[in-house]
Amino acid sequence: MNDKLQYLVGLNLGPVEGQTSMAVVKRHHDELCVVGLERCPKGTPYPAVVEWVREKLAAYPADQIEMTVGGTEVDPSVVELLKQAGFGSKLEAVTIVDSESGQGGAEGSPVVN
Repeated sequence: MNDKLQYLVGLNLGPVEGQTSMAVVKRHHDELCVVGLERCPKGTPYPAVVEWVREKLAAYPADQIEMTVGGTEVDPSVVELLKQAGFGSKLEAVTIVDSESGQGGAEGSPVVN
């Protein structure tokens, strides 16, 4: 990891009727500490989720954030909204797949079993 990146953000995009959640972890020397854990209200439209993420992350230095997005249950265009909102250069989308069934997300995303 880049020495300048101090905050690791994990964003789990849920379906609109489900829940989107976000964790922020701060790296301090060799230690990791959870400094933020949030849930977006159920039923929040995706453009409002992007704004919610922007508001929550405004508390941290933008040049020190790296984000991983799990969007297995959503259309890839939702991740594109995050990229268009300015998170693109520090964002990686991943797909979480059930290792037994092989079921899971979007084409072209790195796969996490």
